Amino acid sequence: MAGDNAVIYNAITGACVSANIRLFLGVEDLQRFTSQQFMIPIDQCFILLPYGVKLKKASFLNCRRQPERAEFYVFDRRLFSFAQDPSSGEGRVDSQELETLLDSVTRSCNVTLIKPITSPLLEVANMTNNLDHRKITSLLTTNMGWLSALEIDAHYFYSMIHSTISEMRNIFQCMTICTQYLKLYCYDIEKLHDSNVEFLNQLTKDSSVYRWRRVFEEVLKKLNTVNSEKEERLSDFLSIEDLESHSNNFLATNKVISSKLQQLKGQINESLDKRQHISLKLQSLKSQFEEPASNYEMESHMMERFDEMIYDLKKSTRETLEMGSDEISPELLVTISQKILEDKNSVIPKLFTVAQSLYLQAEELLAKKRQLQEQVMFVLSQTAFVQFHILGVKRALLKECNQQLESLQELELRLSQVEDFPIFYGLRLIEQLRRNNWLGQLEKLERNMRQEFQVISEAEEKYRQKWDETFGQLAHISNMTNADLVGFKDFPTPNPKRWSSSELASTIVTTEKIEKYLAQLSQRDISADSITLLKKNFVNANRVSVTSNQFSSLTSFDWNVSKPAESDVIKGYQIRIRKLEALLHDAKFSNINAWPSGVINNTILTAFENNVPPVNVKMNMLLSGEKEGGCYVQEEAGKEISRLKRELGNQKEETTLFREESRKMQTQLVDLEDERNAYQETLKTLNQEISKLTLEREQKKLAQDELLIKIKGDIETVNKLNTSLVNEFDSWKDKCNRLSELNDDLHSRIAHQEDTFREEKLNLEGDLSDLRKEVASLKTANEALVSEQASLKSSNIVNLSKALNDRMQSKLFEIFSSDVYILENIGLLLSQLDESHFQITRVKGLRKGQVQGELDESTLESKVSPSIKSNVFQAVKSFYEASVHSGDFESQKDFLASIDKLFENGLYEASVIKRFKDIEALAKKLTKENKFKRGLLETYQREKITIKNFQVGDMALFLPTQDVPDSVASSVSSLTSSFSSVDLSTPPPLGANSSHAVNSHNKGKKIHDGSRPWAAFTAFDDSTRYLLRDNEKFTLDRDWFVGKITSVERSTSSETSSTTYKLPKGTNWVQVTAEFITAKNF
Repeated sequence: MAGDNAVIYNAITGACVSANIRLFLGVEDLQRFTSQQFMIPIDQCFILLPYGVKLKKASFLNCRRQPERAEFYVFDRRLFSFAQDPSSGEGRVDSQELETLLDSVTRSCNVTLIKPITSPLLEVANMTNNLDHRKITSLLTTNMGWLSALEIDAHYFYSMIHSTISEMRNIFQCMTICTQYLKLYCYDIEKLHDSNVEFLNQLTKDSSVYRWRRVFEEVLKKLNTVNSEKEERLSDFLSIEDLESHSNNFLATNKVISSKLQQLKGQINESLDKRQHISLKLQSLKSQFEEPASNYEMESHMMERFDEMIYDLKKSTRETLEMGSDEISPELLVTISQKILEDKNSVIPKLFTVAQSLYLQAEELLAKKRQLQEQVMFVLSQTAFVQFHILGVKRALLKECNQQLESLQELELRLSQVEDFPIFYGLRLIEQLRRNNWLGQLEKLERNMRQEFQVISEAEEKYRQKWDETFGQLAHISNMTNADLVGFKDFPTPNPKRWSSSELASTIVTTEKIEKYLAQLSQRDISADSITLLKKNFVNANRVSVTSNQFSSLTSFDWNVSKPAESDVIKGYQIRIRKLEALLHDAKFSNINAWPSGVINNTILTAFENNVPPVNVKMNMLLSGEKEGGCYVQEEAGKEISRLKRELGNQKEETTLFREESRKMQTQLVDLEDERNAYQETLKTLNQEISKLTLEREQKKLAQDELLIKIKGDIETVNKLNTSLVNEFDSWKDKCNRLSELNDDLHSRIAHQEDTFREEKLNLEGDLSDLRKEVASLKTANEALVSEQASLKSSNIVNLSKALNDRMQSKLFEIFSSDVYILENIGLLLSQLDESHFQITRVKGLRKGQVQGELDESTLESKVSPSIKSNVFQAVKSFYEASVHSGDFESQKDFLASIDKLFENGLYEASVIKRFKDIEALAKKLTKENKFKRGLLETYQREKITIKNFQVGDMALFLPTQDVPDSVASSVSSLTSSFSSVDLSTPPPLGANSSHAVNSHNKGKKIHDGSRPWAAFTAFDDSTRYLLRDNEKFTLDRDWFVGKITSVERSTSSETSSTTYKLPKGTNWVQVTAEFITAKNF
């Protein structure tokens, strides 16, 4: 689109979209658009600009204003969730979690390719028989659909190849931007660290911690106070303990922060190494995965040829389909069938091969892209680790280092007061002098003002009294009082407590004291600038003046602040001048003779002209008493006016100078403002250029490093070459000197040699003709030798080829013999059906008489040949022996042809693979049978009944013992017979003799009532008795029971045991306990 002026890249999929950035009002709109396009949650979107700049509102507005095409690189924050140290390898990240995350991030971009299928024509076996118009139409229509689908698939695979290459290139571009972002982030922290180091160096470079003791001992302790303070020396004002504590704290803090900054610098360098590791990793990935376009030029040619073949095949198919059934003759039908057969055998396989190749190439690229995405996730996890690592450095710099630097600065200020204390003390004395001068002038001004007010009030009072005496008859028309004069007389009287304060009295400083102190400073090691400053302020303090019209600032003492007090002084002077002019105007107005004719000074006489004196006379009489006071006021006012005019002139000159300086300063300020704006714009442009140049510098740095290595090698080579050339030059120089000497000698000889040459030339011409004849004869002999050597060389080559051929035939026959021997050792026999067909069949008993494992390559022919039963082997052996003995070409050709027939169709490989598959199936069958038999054996093992040597866990048959007499001789046989006389299947039947039955019943009852002992059945051990411990719940009303032995306790019978079990004393017996399994009741 013409309006698209921005490209947005996805960092993990490589996909890109174009958009018009001016359609987005803010960063939020761009983030929503990106989230919808790439299926990334809006809170997980992380967008970068070129050169690694993070997208913000201000930078987004700049992108909107710029006419150039903007680029945005979008990262999913979830990709940074695996933080991994770059130097620890890739083993810490769980591959399963990584695969899961990668699937969730790239779910919308996953592509599944469908493999092309073969043409329907290839499924038709016979294309030439029974083809009519209907069958041809059906086949061609079906094949036409297949061609369209194949064409779509091929173009899709081709576009997928190029889009995948482009996406992989975009991924590398995004990763480059990510490394630049990490570099800028680390660069800001490096600048923060360098600023802290620079500030620390400034603090410690000229620190007072190394000078305060010397100043304290050599200066402060030798400077006396001059104002009668309780402290006699300046050192008494300071506490040496506090200064020592501040000094120790300064040194300790400096040591701590220096080590901390060094530690942080090490971490920054470590992060730099990790970033370099990431850059090297990206470079290796780029060289491994980036595919240049030149590698796929063959695919472009394949697609062009593919389109041509598709077009031709579709065209011919449409022409055939457009023919009607009446237009197709038998001859044309045969031609069409042959054309279809030709397309089936040549064109269609080629088309399918091209599509299959494109499919495999696209699938390989997709798999390669998947591997690249996994590696990119590893790189992003390493980037997250480096950023987290450098973020810890930033936190330490902003929190710990800043706090320690502030405390260090505070300690430096406290220690620097020792060196500056003489100046402070001098300024304090000068300030006290200024205040004393100001207070004295203020007292004088107050006295003068009281006197002036007193004179003015007395003159006014006299004037009012005379006026009342003169115009008393007019009092009824005016109600004037003297209340204002009473209030004027209430002017504040001086407060003696204010001027005689004990504090001021005790801090009075004289100029002699200050001059004495300055003299002390001049004798000590005090800088001249500091003494000059004190003298300047001392002069200003002596010049302090206070006037009555100063309201906001009553002093002209200069503290280098500004000049607003001077303008206030000028305004005060102007107000005083206006007041004095008003007094002069009032004095002139009081002169009635100067008045014009009017109400009071009338030219017409009234009726009372002779009785009442004129007003002028009255006024003269009234004002006669005021002449003395008015003259005094005018004289004082004139003096004040003249003084004020002089001061006003001086102030106007100073004001003019100040205004000129102000105009100059304003002009300079405007120029500086313009320069500042220009500097800001230039700085902004330079920052952008710096970011660009930083990237270019890194790229150039890498190129320069490579070039530097190359140049170093070249320099070493050049140095070696230069050394050799210098040596050679020296040698040639020596030679040249020698040659110059020889040249002079040769010039002298040349003349002589020229004469000799002319004589010899005639002789040599004769010799030359003789030599030419001799050369012709030698050429003839040389040609004969060359032809003879060529014949010898060809014969040697023939002999070597024959020997090599014999060796190859021997090796080939050995391989064939070993193959046939291996076949027969696994029960397979190679036989020949006819002249060109062979078969390998399974023959039972084929391995009889053979010894396995005797296949030795050195004695293969001697050991294998007699035991091989294959007739094919004997035939090939005869061919081989014939070729070896005769050595002619035909016999060798027959031998090679026989070998070629055997191995050309893969019969040997197929037979061996099939035999091994049969063996594997048989092995699985036998394994299954063995597993079944093993389970059956285990079942029998668990269910068997042990009949001797009982151990814990054995199953035993327990029977009740018979009641036998206590005789040693009969005990063994009686107990044994009791075991053998019991019928385990059924109870004994009742006999005809009732007494026997009753006795048996009574006997059984007796045994039951007497708790007859039970014993385990033993068949082969008559010497040991295994008697059951009493347990009625097993033996009650039962003939026998089967139980599992749980304990075995061996013992020898004693009197107690023989009484219980009726065993002879000294008999060995075993008492067992059993767990009930099964039994039969009576």
